[in-house]
Amino acid sequence: MELKVQCDCGQKYKFDVEPVNNQMPFRVNCPICGADGTARANALLQAQAPAMAMAAPVAAAAPMAMAAPPPPAGAPKLRIGASAPAAAVADAPPPPMAPIAPARPGVFPGRPGAVAAAAAGKPKRKPNFALGMVGGLVGALVGAFLYYLAFKLTGWTIGIVGIAVGFLAGLGARLLGGEQDGNELGLITAAFAIAGILGGEYCVARSLWNEVRDTRPTSGYEAKVAEAKKIIAAVPNGTEQEVRAYLAKLDDDDEKPDPAAIPAEMVKDFQSTLPEMRDLASGKISKEDYEKQHAAEIAKEQEAEKAVESTFNAVFVILLMNRVTIGATIAAAGLAYKMSS
Repeated sequence: MELKVQCDCGQKYKFDVEPVNNQMPFRVNCPICGADGTARANALLQAQAPAMAMAAPVAAAAPMAMAAPPPPAGAPKLRIGASAPAAAVADAPPPPMAPIAPARPGVFPGRPGAVAAAAAGKPKRKPNFALGMVGGLVGALVGAFLYYLAFKLTGWTIGIVGIAVGFLAGLGARLLGGEQDGNELGLITAAFAIAGILGGEYCVARSLWNEVRDTRPTSGYEAKVAEAKKIIAAVPNGTEQEVRAYLAKLDDDDEKPDPAAIPAEMVKDFQSTLPEMRDLASGKISKEDYEKQHAAEIAKEQEAEKAVESTFNAVFVILLMNRVTIGATIAAAGLAYKMSS
């Protein structure tokens, strides 16, 4: 007969058996958890005994047929039914798992050729604050040079070049210093960017100022010596005719020089300076002697130079107050801070 047994773990299994006195002739175990199911099978056999007793006369009256040989004892044929519930199976000891081959370095399991560094992340380079400062300073200096170069090539101060100063400063700090944890390097790099723009703007203002001052006659020992040599070459003898001809050429009011129009007093005053001019041209008067003799004049020239320098500073401030320059400076500082923090 076929007997169906349900284990305490929930697994159902069935097998063929020929009972002996309504008892199992062999032991049975659950194929899943291994629990002994012989007692449960004996209980089922005893419960089915009345039905088997009633069916026995019918079986005897039927034509005798060749009975199939019973299965050998100790080797029952189990047929597993539905799977056990998850809760019940969880109590059973888990089956041994096959060893998993270790994945090759740099490759995802199940994804041949994929780089594992993208998931694990490449090891970060240790940040270096000092190198970051050097990189920010170098980037700001390069940006300042480009700022001045753009002015020399175009004649205009281009605001977008000011933003490039901040970009180069931030890039230099990031490349040399690495990714920083705090914002100290960002603040320093932003200051470098502002200083780079101010330096470039100062060079631009100085270049403009020097172009204006190139036409102003300079005074000083070297300039006086050069002027004396020029005068002595034009007036070698110091005669009135030579002096009038020289002064007439210096007069820009008339299209054609007229030596006769030069006043006699001007000629005499010029002739009185010729001895000093000869000494300067020949080198008899040294620089120290000249500065002692003309100390008052040199002091006046120094005062005038200070006034000129104050005027330049005012022009420089006016250039800085340009809206484009202010906007470029703010943008450059923010960009440098963002890139290096």
